[in-house]
Amino acid sequence: TVDEPDGIALAIDDSGTIGSLARSTRFWWQSKELGNSGTNRPLTLALMDQLNREVEKRKNEMPSAFFSKPELRDVYGALLQNDSRYVNTTSADGQKKKLSHKDVAFETDFHATDNVIYAPTWDSQTVFESGPVNGMDDAGSILSRVSTKYAYEMTLKYYFQYGTDDSRINAKLTDLSES
Repeated sequence: TVDEPDGIALAIDDSGTIGSLARSTRFWWQSKELGNSGTNRPLTLALMDQLNREVEKRKNEMPSAFFSKPELRDVYGALLQNDSRYVNTTSADGQKKKLSHKDVAFETDFHATDNVIYAPTWDSQTVFESGPVNGMDDAGSILSRVSTKYAYEMTLKYYFQYGTDDSRINAKLTDLSES
């Protein structure tokens, strides 16, 4: 079986449990959530500024990035249409420039939570490991023969969890319309 690790949605949250710590009684493990009581609303530049400020107030630095589904990145990009200047969109090293807000890059992942923009500080995000990657030898041998061809296979096991060592310096903007 494959057990998926928890992701950024658990690491950057203001409620629930992380590890065995209940955030309701340990406020220092609460990230800042800028919600709208479960009702989706349009994304605005003022909301993006507020998200920036929440991290900046806690860390005295801007967030490392903004992170959401591509749909929310596109909604944000549409907000900037009136201020657009169309120039060369590649950098000196040939890489495409990324959309950003206050010089903070807007990253996307189709696995991201719907209707949410995260503002993580990457130095607070970590992978907690219980040991190195090992070959599974439950049957007494790491290698096993593949019955349909001249080959051997092995199964690797790796016990880890994605998390944060300082939730409070992260924030998220929730209840956003993706259109």
